[in-house]
Amino acid sequence: MVINTAIANLKQPLVKQQGISLIELMISMVIGLILLAGVIGIFLSSQQAYRAQEASSRVQESGRFALDIIAHDARLAGYTGCGSNYFNNILDKNDQGYNPTIHSIGSGFSAVPDSFTEHIDGDVLTIKYMNTKGVFNVSQGSNPAEFHVKDEDGNRPDIKPGQIVMVVNLDGLCEIFQNTSTQPGVLNRGPGGNVNVSPGNRDPDDREYTIFIDNVELFELVSTRYYINESEHNTNQRSLWRQRLFGDG
Repeated sequence: MVINTAIANLKQPLVKQQGISLIELMISMVIGLILLAGVIGIFLSSQQAYRAQEASSRVQESGRFALDIIAHDARLAGYTGCGSNYFNNILDKNDQGYNPTIHSIGSGFSAVPDSFTEHIDGDVLTIKYMNTKGVFNVSQGSNPAEFHVKDEDGNRPDIKPGQIVMVVNLDGLCEIFQNTSTQPGVLNRGPGGNVNVSPGNRDPDDREYTIFIDNVELFELVSTRYYINESEHNTNQRSLWRQRLFGDG
């Protein structure tokens, strides 16, 4: 009885299988790869556009930053801080190190000297002005060329040896010289003093010192130069360089 049942079951027809063929599977894979390639292409193009936009933003930001700095210096071009036309210039113009482009304040903008060869293209912009250090009390020193300065709180100005400065009194009298003192708060108009400076000040027979009393305002000579040169990080690229001289030799 059992044997007959098993034989009968074997004679029943097989159920037809359902699914996809190999060709359909391959077509589906091809379509999936095409869609994936499209998504990857969109991603790469979006990434490239983002990088280009970011690079452009950085260039614009650098340009705005450079223009802001140049505009700040240009607004001060030619500023002397002297209320009169009287300048007692003690600088030694006959010294080999004297450079009118750097050491004079006759004009706010100056042409580039032939000796300057650091730029590789374009023009060179030089801007000069007097930068104020503040108002100070003044007292005479041990010799006519020397005097002491400090503010109301007793603080002394940061004037380095060799720094070219201008002193203006309440009457508008202005005197320009190169500091030859190494002591803080002490200014010396002597020809050499304790430091080796250039261009230095004129010899004693060629000058007359201004006698300062009460309060004076101190200025430092700032000469800023803008030019195009090779980039410090990549010699194949060009960058805007800013060279700032404070007239300290």
